[in-house]
Amino acid sequence: MADGGAGVEEREHVDGLFAILSCLYGFAIADFLPWLEVLDLDGHKKKITNAIKNVRRYQDPEIKKRIEMWEKGLKSEEDDILDLLINLKKSGNEPLLSI
Repeated sequence: MADGGAGVEEREHVDGLFAILSCLYGFAIADFLPWLEVLDLDGHKKKITNAIKNVRRYQDPEIKKRIEMWEKGLKSEEDDILDLLINLKKSGNEPLLSI
């Protein structure tokens, strides 16, 4: 933003993160009575689904960009946790994570 504050994208991303955090310890009746999950009486499932969609909209492009950097050889050293997660391998040398 021009005044140095958070832009629209940053606010949406942070709002999504806080929505996810608020749902982590939320009570959902479906946790105790799974057959009520279809009803979603408290709207918990809808809230968490929307929040995750919102967060992934901003995080996925950054993750894909970093994966491309590793594939093209532009990065060779793990600088942060994202690099570490990208480079995790299963036995058989297959990537552990995929997009």
